[in-house]
Amino acid sequence: MEERHGLKSRPRASSEVDSPKRLDAQPGAYHAKALLAQTRLFETLDVLDEMERAHAEQLALNERREGRLRQKMKVYAEASRKAEEETEDMRQAVLKLINKVERNNGYKSVKPSQIHVSSLLEPIDHPPTSRVSPAEMDDLLSYAASIIEATRRERTLERKAHQKTKEWAQARIATLEAQLARREAELAHCATHCVPGFDPAAPPEPPPEDHMPYQQCLDTLQWTISKNKSLEMEINTLSDKLSGVRLQGKHFEEATLSSHSISERLRAVEEECARLRKSDEELRQRLEATNHEERVRDIEMKQRIELLDSQITAMALQNAQQDEYSDTIRVSPPRAPSPKPDTESGQPPPHDDLLDDGEMSMDLATPLMPTVFMEPPALQLEMEYFEHHSPNPTPLDPSLPPSPFQLSPAFMDQLPIPLPETSPGSEDIGHVEES
Repeated sequence: MEERHGLKSRPRASSEVDSPKRLDAQPGAYHAKALLAQTRLFETLDVLDEMERAHAEQLALNERREGRLRQKMKVYAEASRKAEEETEDMRQAVLKLINKVERNNGYKSVKPSQIHVSSLLEPIDHPPTSRVSPAEMDDLLSYAASIIEATRRERTLERKAHQKTKEWAQARIATLEAQLARREAELAHCATHCVPGFDPAAPPEPPPEDHMPYQQCLDTLQWTISKNKSLEMEINTLSDKLSGVRLQGKHFEEATLSSHSISERLRAVEEECARLRKSDEELRQRLEATNHEERVRDIEMKQRIELLDSQITAMALQNAQQDEYSDTIRVSPPRAPSPKPDTESGQPPPHDDLLDDGEMSMDLATPLMPTVFMEPPALQLEMEYFEHHSPNPTPLDPSLPPSPFQLSPAFMDQLPIPLPETSPGSEDIGHVEES
């Protein structure tokens, strides 16, 4: 019994050891079978596409033949109709001729001089200008006929060859387009499923707040475009390699390794494409922000220039008014008659030799210049901007008083306080101060 139990336990243990290996090998075998079935399915689909294309071409060829036959039938029907019309016309003409002959008793009563032929039945052959022997003419005609026949035969062969080449090229193009569309769909499906953490519906990250120069943005955009083109070429190459690997039907391990490497490269390419798309979007947003800032800066500069123009116009008007006012102040008022000397006392007035009719007060001789006080820093900034941006600066006239735009802040603090208006008795006050 023990031997019997021992014999029974040994195959059970071996079967238990072999079962995990067999279970581990089953997924690989199933995967290989699935890969083989998928390859056969692709080949079947390609054959089906080829048959559909051939069927469509045959239908188109039959339609073209039917159209040509229909056109020929129309031409033949038109020719037969014209022949019937001509036959009917000839029949009517013959009947008219017979009636005329019967009426004129066989043209015996008609004089031959009265008979005129409207047209000849056969055209008159003109004699040849050069004398050619009949044998040479026959040889020339036979040679020309043979040349024409050979040329027509070559033309027909070339047309048929061109038509076949065109049909083959169109069929090949249609087949390649169908295969390429199917492979692209499969590649896109694999790429979306193989890339971990890829969410197409996820919102894009907000762009950083730092700004790049305009030229650097353009250079980066050009580099991104070239990089995208190279990545597209690499993706096409990888897709071609992947399709070749699938059609060749290699071993399961090699196919698995190649598929893993291709999936890793595709994952890396997809990550690079996503990063480049993000960088491209960021560069575009920065470029738009830079353009917006430039437009805002231009608008602010235009407003500043308009404000400065208005201030300059107001200053010019104020200077003109001040010039008119200073001109009115420079004109001295009429002097009062000088007091007569005291003849009764016999003493001359004090300091009579110092004052005479030709002298006047120094206060009145000095022109009264009204001044305008402005904030020095703002005035200096505005004048520097106006000097740098003014297209035609006006030269200063030395005869005019100094403009407030040319005064420094230190000199503005030292400007005198404007004097009040003079009264009629100010001249006497000046004389008393001089004395």
